[in-house]
Amino acid sequence: MKGLDLSALKSLVAQLQLIVNHGSAGGREANDFAHADKAARAAELGDWWDDTDLRNNLHWSTSSIYRRRRDGILPYFKIGGRCYYHRQSVLDLANRFMK
Repeated sequence: MKGLDLSALKSLVAQLQLIVNHGSAGGREANDFAHADKAARAAELGDWWDDTDLRNNLHWSTSSIYRRRRDGILPYFKIGGRCYYHRQSVLDLANRFMK
């Protein structure tokens, strides 16, 4: 394929595998991941944020996040019942709302 950056693709696949592994983990391990400190979660998820990250970093309410998803303003994908958002896309969207 023309224009495909293989290293970027490999990085994306690795990040998605991490998300899938944590999203499908059960019991205490999943709970520990959900409540890990912000720095550790950011390192693990890389360029991807979940609802908790949006609430903590942007101070968006749960209903605001849901409304933006529902209206198609906030792009996301779902794995294991959790929604994930590309960090830079979210920051661009937040900047647009701030203006």
